[in-house]
Amino acid sequence: RSLIGTVLLDKNAHILTVVNKVGNIQSEFRVFEMEVLAGENRLETEVKQRGISFLLDYSKAYWNSRLEGEHERLVASLLPSDEV
Repeated sequence: RSLIGTVLLDKNAHILTVVNKVGNIQSEFRVFEMEVLAGENRLETEVKQRGISFLLDYSKAYWNSRLEGEHERLVASLLPSDEV
């Protein structure tokens, strides 16, 4: 597995960490355990979607790109000074 992680890092300069999902969803917050296969030993990331940056920690938050409409709706209800 670590070899796969290393190859993914080598071939994708913009990727800093490669993870593997090792657990099942166990809570109402839909988070699951992950292991770092290669790169930086962290689960924090920045996801950009339609010009909006989301800073999140995969060990604490669930992210699904298919919920793009919901993400957009949520951002539209916030003020520029708001932190969620």
